[in-house]
Amino acid sequence: MLLLAIASGFWLQHDQWLDNRWFRSTLINIGLPVSLRDKDWRVIHESVHAQWIVRDDRSRALLIEGRVENLLDSELPPPKIEVTFFDATRPEQVLLSRLQEITLPPTMDAVRHAPFIVPDRDIIPVAERGQRGFILLLESLPEDAGDFALTARAVQRR
Repeated sequence: MLLLAIASGFWLQHDQWLDNRWFRSTLINIGLPVSLRDKDWRVIHESVHAQWIVRDDRSRALLIEGRVENLLDSELPPPKIEVTFFDATRPEQVLLSRLQEITLPPTMDAVRHAPFIVPDRDIIPVAERGQRGFILLLESLPEDAGDFALTARAVQRR
C-alpha cells in the first residue's frame, strides 16, 4: 500500500520532480532517457563581452564572447546560443533572433577574414557543473539593432 501511495504521488507530481536538478541528474547518470531542458544551462552574463570589428573587406561584424554553465551534476552536450536583437528606439520590439552553435574557438585571423569560415561544432561534453566558453561572430545585422540578449538552448543527446 505504501509503495502504491509513493508511486501515485510521484505520478501526480512528475513534472515537479523532473524540474528538480538533483533528480534529473540522477536519472541521466543511471542512463534513463530524460529530455534536456533549456533551464539545465545558464549564460554567465558577467562573462559576456561584445565588440564591433572591421573585417578585411571593410564590413562590420559583431563578435560576442562569453561562457555558459552546466547546472546539472551530469555531463551534457554543449548548448546552442540564441541571440535576440532588439530595436534601438523601441527596446521591447524584437528585430532578429538567431540560433548559433558553439564551435571550436576560431582564430582572430579567421574572424577578421570575409567570408567567415565557421569552425567545426564543439561536440565535447561539458562536465557536470562545468563551464564552456563560446565565441560568436554575427554578420549582416539590422542597422537599427540596439541591445541583445543571449539564451542557452539545450541540445538533445543523440
